[in-house]
Amino acid sequence: MSFAIDETAPMDLLRALVSMPSVNPGMDADSAGEGAVGALVANWARSEGFAVEIQEVLPGRSNVIVDLGLTGLPTLALVTHLDTVPFGQMTGRAQEVTVEDGKVYGRGACDAKGSLAAMLIALRALREHRRELKVNVVVAALVDEEHTFQGVLEYVRRLTPERRPMAAIVGEPTKLEVVIAHTGVLRFRLETIGRAAHTSRPAEGINAIEKMTAVLAALRSAFAADRPDPHPLVGSATFTVAQIEGGIAPNVVPRSCTAVIDRRMIPGESGPSVLAWLERQLDIMRAADPDLRVVVHEPFVCSDTLETAGDAPIVTAALAARAVALGPGRPIGVPFGTDGSKLSRQGGIPTIVLGPGDIAQAHTTDEWIEVSQLIQAVRLYIGCALGLDGAGLRSVVPW
Repeated sequence: MSFAIDETAPMDLLRALVSMPSVNPGMDADSAGEGAVGALVANWARSEGFAVEIQEVLPGRSNVIVDLGLTGLPTLALVTHLDTVPFGQMTGRAQEVTVEDGKVYGRGACDAKGSLAAMLIALRALREHRRELKVNVVVAALVDEEHTFQGVLEYVRRLTPERRPMAAIVGEPTKLEVVIAHTGVLRFRLETIGRAAHTSRPAEGINAIEKMTAVLAALRSAFAADRPDPHPLVGSATFTVAQIEGGIAPNVVPRSCTAVIDRRMIPGESGPSVLAWLERQLDIMRAADPDLRVVVHEPFVCSDTLETAGDAPIVTAALAARAVALGPGRPIGVPFGTDGSKLSRQGGIPTIVLGPGDIAQAHTTDEWIEVSQLIQAVRLYIGCALGLDGAGLRSVVPW
């Protein structure tokens, strides 16, 4: 059996998707969000004869679920996102959605509309060979991946036991490598509260900046002592002071100081475990300094880690499909997060990350994706679907 793929189809669809701006409003309040590109996906799917489900997540911002419609079979979910980061200072060819030297340029071309175009074209190809499939396939195009993950959380919330996928592939730029592990991130604000006074009489005040300096030094020292061993696929956990702000005038002892912490987690860690460690360290500091008032504010980002067993059926199927299309590979880990961690942790769905493009191009001023990888991604998604059945694996059909 062979699959004839119109190699212009994924590129044409990608150009249409990229030409429809979908900047996340959480990152640019003037953006209209993902509504227009979601409508484009829904209209394309309906014109192809697919069933479409619209899941409103936020006002004017909806997930779009496209279903192959093989009822009674377990489901493979191909999941990616509709939103992008802001345009920023993009180059002219990226703003114009240009095809040049085998690359498609434009915001979202790499992250992650390339994956979306490849998934939709793969779904169309699979429809013509549905008799060979042992799984149903859906494409889930989700909102808000770049900000607070409301799209994937709503998608998981709506899953019933009957509709829960047996496995998921998240489309993000991995250079077509099979990712089974990635880091998570916890971002939160620390605030020290002192007492204001005139700087001519500093002893009458409590300097919140000096307290914060001591707190951060102690936390970094404690983190160095307690940091978990590096993960074999994603490397080490990190603790970064990303922003700091305090004081109101050069002649006033500062009453407050705020620091923003970016804490990258590795598999085996979680947001609650990191926060519990943090409070233990702060309690030690409070006991040693009665004047220390330090508050941990509610995290504004908490994204879980991902770790899927290397022998899970979806991993084996993806590696087999990749071997046929590109040659042998091995599972890898990456130091960035995806919606996959929510599918895995909250949804209980064995999940990998696999998509065309290089993460080094995501969010850049000249974002692009190679057309050759876009076409290969279509073949990989087809191969993954063919390699699965409800009980595990089948032999992967060569091209």
